[in-house]
Amino acid sequence: MKLLITSDIHYRIKQFDWLLDMAPQYDAIIVAGDLLDLAGHADTDIQIAVVEKYLTRLAAVCPTIVSSGNHDGDV
Repeated sequence: MKLLITSDIHYRIKQFDWLLDMAPQYDAIIVAGDLLDLAGHADTDIQIAVVEKYLTRLAAVCPTIVSSGNHDGDV
């Protein structure tokens, strides 16, 4: 089984795009937290909506396991 494991993306869209590009080459993707950038310029609600769309797209390509991190808020 070939896994792609990543963390600390902190709402860097280029990193989410890279994950989408790489996903077909793996059996599963694990995102181990810190998907958002709470100190960043984008509103947290917008970040959440965008990240959810990326995760949905990732899950359509290959199994995706996600864990929240300390930069992902408490909701």
